[in-house]
Amino acid sequence: MADVKEVLATKVMLYIMGKSLEELSKIDEEFQEEIEDFEAVIAWHVADDVKMYMEFADGKVTAHLDAVHNEPSVTFKTEDYKTARDILGGEVDGTSAYMSGDLKMEGDMQAGMRMGQLGEFLSEALGDIRG
Repeated sequence: MADVKEVLATKVMLYIMGKSLEELSKIDEEFQEEIEDFEAVIAWHVADDVKMYMEFADGKVTAHLDAVHNEPSVTFKTEDYKTARDILGGEVDGTSAYMSGDLKMEGDMQAGMRMGQLGEFLSEALGDIRG
């Protein structure tokens, strides 16, 4: 079993990402326009302990923590909690992590790249919130 703090910290970061994207899809017109044509299920699997997915449909995002989707469009996988947190926190670029083999992507590469763009949108929004 993984270290409880590692698992919890990773779940919290995934929750923040998922719920923040969900809220942006409800309140931010620019974000709504950005995702209006994006239909996908984006899943994250970190080691064996942390799983979540987000559904993008009809200009909205719905996040599901501690859940697995049977047919995600793309799944991001990493065995390392710190790597996952570094990617989610913006300290490590997802493309760099993928190229180095620290992050694996299974499924629709275009959906994966689109998620990277949406992550940048989220970072900008949260940056504004943090001051």
